Amino acid sequence: MKKDISFNQEMIEAIRNGRKTQTRRPIKKIPPEVYDKIKSITPHKSSKNGGLFQTDSKQYSLFIKCRYPVGEVLQVRGCDDLSLKVTSIRAERLQYISSDDAEAEGIHMEFDGNHMWYQDYQKKDTMFKYPSSRVDSFRSLWDSIYNNWSDNPWVWVISFEKLYKLN
Repeated sequence: MKKDISFNQEMIEAIRNGRKTQTRRPIKKIPPEVYDKIKSITPHKSSKNGGLFQTDSKQYSLFIKCRYPVGEVLQVRGCDDLSLKVTSIRAERLQYISSDDAEAEGIHMEFDGNHMWYQDYQKKDTMFKYPSSRVDSFRSLWDSIYNNWSDNPWVWVISFEKLYKLN
């Protein structure tokens, strides 16, 4: 049986049209009070598929298992015809996201001939105008779901490719 993974309808459409190839999920086993005590989370040497990670902190040593290991095929909840194959995972602080990764998260962008506009997910049907960035758009998306961007939590960065069920 495949594990499932959930997305809102807008992100499902972003996956379907090829705009979304990455997702971030909070690492739930790390309490906020120790976020800053951990400098890195790396794959454990015994991990064959990148599913087991460990922290570098001597004060807060922890082994963490990612629910979605590399190679796993995930069923998109509510979409019988759409599955995702995990191609890579890593752990990082949320605010370390690059502009390219923000775009891979599926944010909506439009170019009007002069400026690039980015979706503001906290204000329905509103766009950020240049000089806002792809990261600003992703921040608004994150806060519309989790409302903790300012905490800068540790997150799983899960890259995937879409698979369609053949009928």
